[in-house]
Amino acid sequence: MDLSTPDYGERPELQPGDVPVFWASGMTAIEAILNSKPSLAISNSPDCMFLTDIPASSSSTITPPTESMAPSYSKPNSEQAPLCFLVSHNPLLYSLACQRVVARIRELEMIIGEDPGQRGIRALFVQDELLHSCLALSHSTSVAITTGFPTHYMHSPPDETDGPPGAIAMATMLLSLGKQVTMVTDKRALEMNQAIIDEAVKTGDSVLIQTSDTSYCILKTKPFTNPPSGVLKSTIPLITFDDNDPDAALHFLCHHGDSSKPRYDHLVAIERSGRAEDGNYYNMREVNIKHLVDPIDELFIAAKNIPGITTTGIGDGGNELGMGKLKEKVKSLMPKGSLIACEVPADHAIVAGIG
Repeated sequence: MDLSTPDYGERPELQPGDVPVFWASGMTAIEAILNSKPSLAISNSPDCMFLTDIPASSSSTITPPTESMAPSYSKPNSEQAPLCFLVSHNPLLYSLACQRVVARIRELEMIIGEDPGQRGIRALFVQDELLHSCLALSHSTSVAITTGFPTHYMHSPPDETDGPPGAIAMATMLLSLGKQVTMVTDKRALEMNQAIIDEAVKTGDSVLIQTSDTSYCILKTKPFTNPPSGVLKSTIPLITFDDNDPDAALHFLCHHGDSSKPRYDHLVAIERSGRAEDGNYYNMREVNIKHLVDPIDELFIAAKNIPGITTTGIGDGGNELGMGKLKEKVKSLMPKGSLIACEVPADHAIVAGIG
């Protein structure tokens, strides 16, 4: 290696007694990958190198620093040991989480999986669906959340009250992590959901704007004169979806309908009515409520063929959008399951009786 002509950075100025050493940075792996062009390669994302002095196992040959080298060094805590999980197949993405965090998320998953309505939803539980969804969301930059289950079809508004608060809570969490958040709703519920958002932000009036893209319209809030005082620190876009042509979902999800340029990298359906096998939408009493539901399911179906978009469905009965991943369990184990089971799957299906 010629130190006078480095591939990256400035030429080092060696002083008498200096001993050059080789640092195998992430750039080394990237250079090797670019030149060898393997069919599969795993490396770190730019600026995301993971360094640790925690041995991978008790038989590891790595020797921790001596006391003279690192006076503040303490014995590694096994709870901080990293675990690796598959987050996405397309593109292929793995993520790290320490054992302590994984244990906490699994504990939370058991808590939210309780069944106060005694529907038997424990039978639908699949471990680590919440964990995988959380890891995928941690890597996201733009998230679209949809909710709305008009089970009370004889009332106005007909929606259940558990979905919207959950959507607001999730939006609050994602915004605090620096994510972009958009809410997607039915046209009939546009003003109701905007009122909920306004209350959460404590802002002013809203105005309806028709966009040039006919696949959706958007309800925006007028600028507020006082700082927001609600749980949401800023308002979030609220939009609807119109399935008015075969490529409507693609244009909704991607800039100019280009699948290589998605607007969102994660879709979340929380307590959202899901399409059944016969094309209808049913509540738990087998009542068809299709006339109250916009075809937002099409977004989840289209996302399956768009690299980089992950989907999550959250429900407590098996008839919610995304629960199609658990369709066979719902059909065989839930009351009226053969009729009401949602047909549309999500990458992650979280069973949650408690929000």
